[in-house]
Amino acid sequence: EAASVVENAVGAITANSRISAPASESTDSGAQPQLEYLLETDPVLRTRLVSLRRPGTGETLTITSNGRGDWRVGDQAAPELRGALDVDIRATPLTNTFPMRRLGLEVGEQREIEVAYIDTDTFAVFLDRQRYRRLGRTRYLFQAVDGSFEREIATDKQSFVVTYPGLFTRL
Repeated sequence: EAASVVENAVGAITANSRISAPASESTDSGAQPQLEYLLETDPVLRTRLVSLRRPGTGETLTITSNGRGDWRVGDQAAPELRGALDVDIRATPLTNTFPMRRLGLEVGEQREIEVAYIDTDTFAVFLDRQRYRRLGRTRYLFQAVDGSFEREIATDKQSFVVTYPGLFTRL
């Protein structure tokens, strides 16, 4: 993933990225090999806009939020996502950075959150409950509340993911 991440003077983040590897775990040689996204947050790192595009097919998905937990997928209201402040884009660890920073957890603290999870294979969007526990200055335990997934994530001092075992390593 090659990303341009810009944090403005008040803390809002805009990220543009092009993922040059498969966006999923699929080994199908016919799988679409690229995904582009634009992601914007407000100054307290609540997701406001996500736009995804598959360059090979032109398929797109746009999700917007008012920052208070109300969402739109395309031009349709998405009440099933109500309450989520974050997105989790399956194909990138960048979306883990926002809740880790915003939650401000002390070592040993944990918190459950709801996110708008985006499956990058299907562009399906659904509400997902996740838990972050701060293990150390730059280490977090990330868990799906339903118990289906767990990883210890290492970050830099700004909570940008450095290693996410089995999935991502920052180069």
